[in-house]
Amino acid sequence: MNEARHLTDREIVRLVDEGHAEDRGRAHLESCGSCRARLDATRAVMTALGAAPPPANETDLAAQRERILAAVRAR
Repeated sequence: MNEARHLTDREIVRLVDEGHAEDRGRAHLESCGSCRARLDATRAVMTALGAAPPPANETDLAAQRERILAAVRAR
């Protein structure tokens, strides 16, 4: 990975799922506030999704999505 290139969404999700980064990814996170912020936001969304019960129908799904997004925005 090139240090000047930001982490991809796939790399960010992999970091959240697996909890570790390749050496170059780790170095990039140390120097890139933008990618650290994206990593933190992704962690918050995935945590909220993991804690939420499955919605019963489409209306509940839409309401749950809005609650999760509001909680993430409030951080």
